Amino acid sequence: TVAQIVRGTISKFCLTAAPYLTETHLPALADRLSMMDRKALLIYAERYWSHLFEAAPGEGFLPVRGYHMIKYAALRGLTVAGDFDQVIVEEAHDLTGPMSQILDRANLSVITLGDKFQRFEGFVPPRSSSTRTKTLDVSMRSGRAIESVLNPLIDAHPFANDEPPLRANADIKTLCVFYDRPELPDAPCTLLVGSNWHMLQWFQLLVSENAKFALLPGSSNKFITFVQGVI
Repeated sequence: TVAQIVRGTISKFCLTAAPYLTETHLPALADRLSMMDRKALLIYAERYWSHLFEAAPGEGFLPVRGYHMIKYAALRGLTVAGDFDQVIVEEAHDLTGPMSQILDRANLSVITLGDKFQRFEGFVPPRSSSTRTKTLDVSMRSGRAIESVLNPLIDAHPFANDEPPLRANADIKTLCVFYDRPELPDAPCTLLVGSNWHMLQWFQLLVSENAKFALLPGSSNKFITFVQGVI
């Protein structure tokens, strides 16, 4: 359990721009721990982090992941190397704090393409004041009917900050069908869904109806990770 908490603490630390580990990087369950336990876990996490890159002779090496290396590079002040003039980042709303730090230090033209409303991991890390930003508010894939669905959600979103309303493609026909709720099956069956959102919808419906059900083993872990991201 201690090892699991420590690994989770390191993972959270590696997603932030923080210069050192603090109790804010402990998992949520740390709220139920005493002050002494939290301080002890933080000491273990600091020891784990130091051993990732500076293992003592004869101790062997701990597994180093990609996000460990990116955080290490950010803390060391490293930046983009090589003969590059521009960096283009697709899905830039998923950039971590350390990666943003690395890009901000690069003496390059950085172009980012992203949508902050698609980010699961909290707020998008702030970028350097030298970064030029533009808002693309046109959807080329959807017809005008989607505007009445998405724009109220955008207006209510905590990230919204005077964004213009979404404009859809007038040349595409999109049909939106609304329904109150799906019907519960009246016999034992297997439910196949199209996405994690559908799984969440059925999960809520089955729980509210006190229906007996089980998630397939392959879906269980992905669903838990998805719900944690949504929350």
